Amino acid sequence: MATVLTAAGHQALQAEDGREGLRLLEAHAEVSLLITDLIMPEMDGIELIVCARKKWPQLPIVAISGGSLHSATCLNAAKNLGAIETLGKPFGRNALLTAVTHSLGKESPINGS
Repeated sequence: MATVLTAAGHQALQAEDGREGLRLLEAHAEVSLLITDLIMPEMDGIELIVCARKKWPQLPIVAISGGSLHSATCLNAAKNLGAIETLGKPFGRNALLTAVTHSLGKESPINGS
């Protein structure tokens, strides 16, 4: 995903898990979008979304998941917690870029946007 986003003119930071993602968010105030997988070690994407919503309520979030019997349920939960877009794996370059473009123009639906 980072390669696709960089080729499209975006800057991308990468984290191995939710805890590292949260640390990156705290260290880089200029982050304008969070893309998170929902199934990760250490801290899953749902927990990351909850933490991000508390600290950065306006931050747009894209949640991705796949390969699990519970992926659709997880993606629905992410949407209910404030993810603007959700993508089920596998997804292509165009779906990713569309989700990013749409999300960058929106604020969290939790905040009425």
